Amino acid sequence: MRRSGLTVLVSCLLCWFLVAPSAMAATELVNNGNFATKDFTGWTLGSNFNGDWNVVGPGLNNSDTAELGQWDSVATMSQTLATTVGNLYDFSFQLSTPSSGTDFYTSQYSSFAAAIGGVTVYTSSGPVSGTYNFATPFTATSNATDLTFSFYNYNGYYYLQNVSVQLAQSSIAAPGPIAGTGLPALMGALAIVGLAHMRRSSRTIT
Repeated sequence: MRRSGLTVLVSCLLCWFLVAPSAMAATELVNNGNFATKDFTGWTLGSNFNGDWNVVGPGLNNSDTAELGQWDSVATMSQTLATTVGNLYDFSFQLSTPSSGTDFYTSQYSSFAAAIGGVTVYTSSGPVSGTYNFATPFTATSNATDLTFSFYNYNGYYYLQNVSVQLAQSSIAAPGPIAGTGLPALMGALAIVGLAHMRRSSRTIT
């Protein structure tokens, strides 16, 4: 039995609407944010890097961990992410410090900061209690967004894991003629297609 052109078109539109957003949602913008390469591939290390940085693991969620032991000055590690101006993104990471040697993690001897798009969104001094799960949304103001971590920890380490930037769900929409409008636009598109099909059928009968 042959399927009508309308049936085929409706099926394609439904697949487009349901599958495409899921594919977009899975896109991770940070390169090597889980440090799976066992090194700092994908990251740009500041010029004052003193060499006391390692990747250890696995840790939380089976993710490797960046062990950041910069001791003589504030160091940076960064990436430039491909973003779209006006889109909302979710930025997150996990941070911890060792449970021992806390004398070295007072505000005088340690600091950690995270910035996205040139805006500092997290700062800390002293030890981190347990594992800190940081998450914040941000709106891209450029097609190239800088992600930067700055840190200093005399005779100790910060442990950084699972760095992630992804397009926020509210910014995800099916592509093409119904982009950004969701289910109402899909229903409207189907109604237009159906009306056109009815008109063609009416002319054929006449």
